[in-house]
Amino acid sequence: MKNKLQIFSIKHWGQGMIGSGTSLVVATCENYAREMLWQHFLNKQDRGEPLQVGAKSLMEVEPFEDSHLSCYPVSLDKAGVRIEYQFSEIDGQTVTNVVYVDVGATSLADELDSLQARENDGRGVSCVRSIVDYLRRDDLSAARAIVNNEGDKIASYPAIEAVLMRVGFVYQADWV
Repeated sequence: MKNKLQIFSIKHWGQGMIGSGTSLVVATCENYAREMLWQHFLNKQDRGEPLQVGAKSLMEVEPFEDSHLSCYPVSLDKAGVRIEYQFSEIDGQTVTNVVYVDVGATSLADELDSLQARENDGRGVSCVRSIVDYLRRDDLSAARAIVNNEGDKIASYPAIEAVLMRVGFVYQADWV
């Protein structure tokens, strides 16, 4: 019998809060989810980024449905690290930034560019073009900032909003 894929939310705490955040991982069990995220972090460290957690055992795993990120749709089509968020402090407030999305910034940019080009009688959507530009530069934080700032405009285009929700770029507050 084949094990069923599940979504796990894993909190990771870096030294001095550097790299701390939450990642969504699709795996058959908690141990595999932890191992996949650990390998993801080691690969990032090989590229010169600081290790985001001291040890695999320090990662806090919880079921996706119990997570503060459970409002984001995550596909179960393949195992792996799907979305990585990092926490940062701005004016005493904890802010969550997307730093990794498994779909790849370029393919996401292409999908959004194609969708926006069909809107407004072929004139497109300027704020989505800006998002596409940042995604093509691999600047996920800037793209996410535009999504947050222009959410009211993006909400007017359901197909575009659906794509941004699928990859975790649309922020949904619990109190809305």
